[in-house]
Amino acid sequence: MYREKGQFVKVAGLVVAAGSGKRMAVLGPKPFLKFNDQTFIEKIVDQMLRCAVEPIYVVTNPIHAERMKKLIGEKAETVINRHSELGMFSSVQCGIFALMGKGDVCLMTPVDLPLVKDDTYRKIVAACITNPEKVIKPVYMNQRGHPVAIPASIYPSILEALPTSTLRNILRQFYESELPVEVSDPGIIRNINTPELYNQFCPS
Repeated sequence: MYREKGQFVKVAGLVVAAGSGKRMAVLGPKPFLKFNDQTFIEKIVDQMLRCAVEPIYVVTNPIHAERMKKLIGEKAETVINRHSELGMFSSVQCGIFALMGKGDVCLMTPVDLPLVKDDTYRKIVAACITNPEKVIKPVYMNQRGHPVAIPASIYPSILEALPTSTLRNILRQFYESELPVEVSDPGIIRNINTPELYNQFCPS
């Protein structure tokens, strides 16, 4: 929680990690793949915690729920999406529903972006504190990426949408509220979603 102009701004975290990851099946579930000495999910949760983002919610599927709970312990809450086959947006909806009332802003990222730098998280959180009403996106070489900061005022629009929709389509409705933040971080757009990308970018 941060204080800005006499008011407290609370930034909650959301990590979407419920996908089947079929393209990565040969390596294993994406949340549990290693990046240096941590799994993807551990690295992202720790990055959020270092920026005082809390509470943090991790959306997983029923198959991986117990393993996820054991891995992240008390660092984050585990939310189970029992219909993860509907796609990533359904997991976003599960996470947003769980954190309703727990923060002024939600800092959201998919789990397959472990290359994002700590400094990027710090910059996005800093922008949240001074602009809690804005949709905040990091930008690298004119490309928007993650993590994305979503103000609580948009939560109802997310929850009212069809689970087969996309977060991008929802946020387009609030384009005038968007605040881009320039970063020197290609990790914001580098989804590790194939074995080839994992072997190229993720040292073990």
